[in-house]
Amino acid sequence: YKAIEGGFPGVVFKGILQAPVSSYVPSAIHPEKLWKKLVEATTKKWPMAIGSHGGHGIAGGHAYTVLGVTENLKDFGRAVELRNPWGENGYSGDIQGQDKTVGRFWCTFQEFQDVWSSLSISHYHSDFRPYGAPVKLKDGQGGAGFRVTKTTDQPITVEYQWPSSRLLPKPCQGGAPTGTVMARLQGSQRTLMTSEKDIINNVVRLHVPGPAGTYVVYGGGAWKGASWLEGAEMIIYAPMSSKVSVQGIDQSLLNMMGMMCDRPWTKYWGRFSKAADTINGFPYFTADQGGGQTMYWNGQWSFGPSVAKSKLGFYYKLSVLEQVRCGQPAIGLAEELPV
Repeated sequence: YKAIEGGFPGVVFKGILQAPVSSYVPSAIHPEKLWKKLVEATTKKWPMAIGSHGGHGIAGGHAYTVLGVTENLKDFGRAVELRNPWGENGYSGDIQGQDKTVGRFWCTFQEFQDVWSSLSISHYHSDFRPYGAPVKLKDGQGGAGFRVTKTTDQPITVEYQWPSSRLLPKPCQGGAPTGTVMARLQGSQRTLMTSEKDIINNVVRLHVPGPAGTYVVYGGGAWKGASWLEGAEMIIYAPMSSKVSVQGIDQSLLNMMGMMCDRPWTKYWGRFSKAADTINGFPYFTADQGGGQTMYWNGQWSFGPSVAKSKLGFYYKLSVLEQVRCGQPAIGLAEELPV
């Protein structure tokens, strides 16, 4: 029970609103970019909150709601409006004359930078909903595929989410999780890849801004040393008018790759057979001769000399002449380019 004491406001946002949450820490974002994030969230009326380490009369080890920002408040320049859930105002910074009996108050943007330790922003839309499906894991790794049809140009968000280690007993800890999310508009040759890894909220996230249409979406991941972990979750956050269906792990990947067979081949390596397990949550194919393996990874076909090395990131990308195909193998050689 003590493990749930404290934490991050974004966890509360996600639990209540079920919308994607982006979190930031001072060391990972430039002040100007931080300001732009605050302005965007204010304009779009997205819920925001910070954790504070204290200063200027603002309590440390405490969470504050961020109500909004303005470019110039009474000649103080950029300012941020905060709300203390305690319902009182202990602020002692430059902007004086504010009511001390209420929780909301303004501080300068510089003061805000002095005290904030984390920022959570919920990308909530009233006409969106989450579509989720459990991901069954084996030896701490696994993946899931979706087909998403959206009727508007509004962006969608895809997340691969795992349990927070903060809420797990010590015997159930594991190494740092890895994950990748991919999406492709059917008929397109471009594969979108994971755009954001958020270790605070335990997700890898992909924002898909593309036009209306049908998308094939896949997410996979691995948690080293967590063979006890039975499942993760894939979440699609999309307009309510969207149609979302869960696909088999192989069908989804094969659709994305424009290939519909379990026995592909390449000119140089010959015929491959689909393996029973996965590499970091992604299916792979083992060469019938030679022992190498190929998989669709980071939006391209890659070849690895062994499963163990591929799990560590040692692989080669296959050139255009050596792409994986279905049908009857041909004879010939093609170059390999090391990554």
